[in-house]
Amino acid sequence: LVLRHIFIFVYEVIRQMARFTPTKEDHMAAKYVLKLAEEERQYLSEIAKGRRGKQAIAQWKVTRAKALLKCDQGELGPAWGDRHIADALDVTERSIQNWRKRAVLDGPETALVRKLRSAPPVTPKVDGRVEAHLTKLACSTPPKGRNRWTLRLLAEKVVELELVDSLSHETVRRTLKKKRSETVAQVHVVHSFRTRRRLRRSHGARSGGVCAVVRRAVSCRVHG
Repeated sequence: LVLRHIFIFVYEVIRQMARFTPTKEDHMAAKYVLKLAEEERQYLSEIAKGRRGKQAIAQWKVTRAKALLKCDQGELGPAWGDRHIADALDVTERSIQNWRKRAVLDGPETALVRKLRSAPPVTPKVDGRVEAHLTKLACSTPPKGRNRWTLRLLAEKVVELELVDSLSHETVRRTLKKKRSETVAQVHVVHSFRTRRRLRRSHGARSGGVCAVVRRAVSCRVHG
């Protein structure tokens, strides 16, 4: 019985210690304490109104300005906690932490400017070189034992040639579709005087229809 009481006591002590153990967010809040000067609060308050004269201010700027005003721990600031601000403005606590960090390190104005990406978020797998090889493959003779190229066969062949590490058949489909659209735009096609059903190319010869022109440039006989 005594051991049981000791166990319960130790368990409660550990549980209470875990409750009050500082988190990473707590450390960040303690490290980056924002204290706004009076002119900085005036500047942010103007942004938080949402309008500058007759001109509307972007909502994301308004939200950030309001957040910085709320987390201000200076003499004029309310010193709200991150969770309180996040709930009030319907944003994440991580966003509040990032905005406050930028404001402390580089000034409140920098938090109202979106960072430009130095590179695209995802590098496209199919660049001009891969696209050219893919088009050439689609127009070539299919592998032995196959009547036609399929999207999956094309994707596997491009990977086999070590042009890309991996490629889905859906990416192949979009690439060929894009190429066909570009081919249609580049071919000079004019309407015949007698009929609009038949199409003629700019030199007068019959094209056999837009699909025939595209088929001759980029194979349309590719299936999934």
